[in-house]
Amino acid sequence: MASYGSRELIGQWISASFGFTVFFFYENVIGLPTLMAMWAFVIYSIWNAINDPLVG
Repeated sequence: MASYGSRELIGQWISASFGFTVFFFYENVIGLPTLMAMWAFVIYSIWNAINDPLVG
């Protein structure tokens, strides 16, 4: 069971590190306000929840 679950550990670690890095990039490099970055992710998540079942 541990061997089966450990495979997902690397994928989750990469996904989390991208999530932290992308917020740093939007806020500090581009200068996007935090609320605008948050709303962009909320809209993307809603779109992804609707669009993925239709396409996939």
